[in-house]
Amino acid sequence: MPDARISEHFKAISSIDPSAVELWFDGKPYTWGVLRRMADSIVHTLETAGVRPGQPVAWMARNDAAMVGA
Repeated sequence: MPDARISEHFKAISSIDPSAVELWFDGKPYTWGVLRRMADSIVHTLETAGVRPGQPVAWMARNDAAMVGA
């Protein structure tokens, strides 16, 4: 997938086994499926705000598992 966007790569990887644990944060496991839902929620929020695909947005990451989905 050399020309694919990172979001497409993430969707492909997360659909292989959504129940597989992708990371541990603060002693809690996060599966690919959970991270995919977090990412989809962020996409929905951006689309609702009128952000178009490819349009740049500012992003400030916190030390939180949800940031992996972002």
